[in-house]
Amino acid sequence: MRNDVLYVWNSIPLNSENSLSPKRLELCSLDIEDAISVVYPQLSFCGIYKVLEKLPKSIGVSSSRVYENYGYALDSKLAQLLTTLPSLPAEFLDWCAEHSLSPRDLFPLLSLTNLQSVEEALKRISSLALSRNLGAQILELAVECRLLSLSESSESCASTGDEWLQQLKAKRYPQTAFSDSEKQKKMLELPWPKDFQLRWQRQGDRSGLEVKFFVSHEKELPKFTQLLQQTIQKIEVDSNDTP
Repeated sequence: MRNDVLYVWNSIPLNSENSLSPKRLELCSLDIEDAISVVYPQLSFCGIYKVLEKLPKSIGVSSSRVYENYGYALDSKLAQLLTTLPSLPAEFLDWCAEHSLSPRDLFPLLSLTNLQSVEEALKRISSLALSRNLGAQILELAVECRLLSLSESSESCASTGDEWLQQLKAKRYPQTAFSDSEKQKKMLELPWPKDFQLRWQRQGDRSGLEVKFFVSHEKELPKFTQLLQQTIQKIEVDSNDTP
């Protein structure tokens, strides 16, 4: 879509965001469903919904055909998902469209009988401007916590998406969170040199300690590798001395 052109179909502007543009292009020779594809060559699932919502209902556009033009075959599950979109916060839909969330990312919402129970979480996802991956993970866990009647009050204290995700994981998987906490404590108590930056993190089903150090010149590398080797040897000695 050209940003300097107002596309019009039977006197109806299709991209009203360009309504002040002096350039107009009539698409009345096309069906409205195909005209939308010309104006918006690429649209996400929620992006399609937002475009269709702006059009006058009197047009009689076939939403299923529009979705098919973008590769979405409206089976029963997708049709059910479409019925939930009007109940979602507008800012969350904007975030979904902007980050091209797939239907699969939104399917967890179908498990809820009351979407208002996660409304605040959805608004917070958009207000924190999370990435698609992080937002989708939080969405899934927030829904699971709601289904399990787990309190979400502490999530409001999280200042970042990563912090929020960890809080949700601790609620959803308390035993794993406790195990990680014990491992983290044990690892951080080891005699690490002060020049190393340490951070405990979980990657998938594995958790561990991330060790970082900064060098500004290749000649500094031997110093840090020697420090690391000395640390490993000390850990081994302490381990062997432990009864």
